[in-house]
Amino acid sequence: MDSLDLEEYRQLRATIRERGSLRLVLFLATAVSWALLAGLVAAFLSLPLASLLPLLLLMAGFETVHALHVGVERIGRYLYVNYESVDARLRWEGAIAAFGRGHQSSARPLDALFSPIFAIAILLNFLVAALGSTLPELVAIGAVHGLALLRVFMSRRGAAAQREEDQTRFEGLKK
Repeated sequence: MDSLDLEEYRQLRATIRERGSLRLVLFLATAVSWALLAGLVAAFLSLPLASLLPLLLLMAGFETVHALHVGVERIGRYLYVNYESVDARLRWEGAIAAFGRGHQSSARPLDALFSPIFAIAILLNFLVAALGSTLPELVAIGAVHGLALLRVFMSRRGAAAQREEDQTRFEGLKK
């Protein structure tokens, strides 16, 4: 590995570390901000449509967490294909891929997108909006919240397949 390759490897590993930490901080900031805004909306605004403000904040936070996760995974696959797969030793990215392969029924599954927590927050946001809503308002607000839930679960499904897809694409680019 020449000095340029070594520097690229170091910088990309640092990017993974920084984005991974940032993802956790942004998730926590989103959860706290959403809870505060949802509480304020519930306390001071009687319009059910106002529940879309905290939902917008919640989804902006989710999209940010999702983008950071996708970027980290993609960089990891790049490192694996271009640096670690040429070495016979099992290194970090290869070990992570091997560790997760075939163990989908783990007793302690991790969700890097925090999907269950975002889904619960979306449902709570809807329940607060549903209080005192008329049927047409309930249907409209429910549809928007349903789309938000759909986005969270589609993103989770996409993230589960991303590692393998990215590795295949990077291997194709390398050839």
